[in-house]
Amino acid sequence: MKTIIATFGEASGGIEASIKQNGCEKLILLISKDLTEKAKKGVEKTEDMAKQMQIKVEKIATDQYSIMENISKIKELIAKEGSNEVILNVTGGRKPLSLAATLAAFVSNPKKIIYIQEENDQPIEIPRFTIGGKLLSEEKHTILKAIKNSTTVEDIKIALKGKNNNSVEYHAIMKHLRELAEMGLIEISNGRPHRYTITPSGELLR
Repeated sequence: MKTIIATFGEASGGIEASIKQNGCEKLILLISKDLTEKAKKGVEKTEDMAKQMQIKVEKIATDQYSIMENISKIKELIAKEGSNEVILNVTGGRKPLSLAATLAAFVSNPKKIIYIQEENDQPIEIPRFTIGGKLLSEEKHTILKAIKNSTTVEDIKIALKGKNNNSVEYHAIMKHLRELAEMGLIEISNGRPHRYTITPSGELLR
């Protein structure tokens, strides 16, 4: 099964072109929570076309300027598709939404990331870096997921124990934390005890 996830602005042309070029059984539209009248008509046109082609349509409302929220949402959508072939169309919508979709793709491994040229409906395929699973070890990823706001080492030790990583000792945790900080994925407070906070880059890889 093939799914196209598409950022939507006001016009439907880029989405229609990607469907004609790639085909799909399911279309997920990332639309603004505050649709303009023009955008509403564009969504209706896209839904009508999909209905004629027997394509299932799902609409996801977004705040187009909330980059981190949209990254998380798009990562979840891609993961939810499981073994389905996913094509991510980042043509439509505000630039922050398109950027969020592209960044989410770097850690979620869709089949393709495409941008459709407005002038001729030709696709530009965006390179996939797929850095998510390769950049961090299992321990680092568990630590990153455990860090909220003002997290202590004790909180992290509890999270690791819950993942059956009992063999990870204190000095190893500290080494992971220093390396995560050097990578710009967490910040460390100056006080005692040290407290750890996730950065936007770290949030991307959670």
